[in-house]
Amino acid sequence: MIEQDAIIGLAVTTAFFRSDFDNQTDPCEVEDQDAWEHIATTAYQYLRWVGLDASTIQVDKYVIAKAIWGMDAADLDEELGESVEESDDD
Repeated sequence: MIEQDAIIGLAVTTAFFRSDFDNQTDPCEVEDQDAWEHIATTAYQYLRWVGLDASTIQVDKYVIAKAIWGMDAADLDEELGESVEESDDD
């Protein structure tokens, strides 16, 4: 039996790295480049390629953050909120 969550995580991380991000990238950089949707779309392509029904799977910035940085939704929102506050101070 295929572990669907593991396959989703692999698809997301592959999409992340294929989108020219690396292990030094933080969520604010992805937000600044407005790349969440691109990563998600690429992950969906990988999921379809391995034969999973991607229509039943949700990949959004929260799933991406969990797979890449181990962050839950509250942590991601806090991180991105702090980034917005810092850029407002400039």
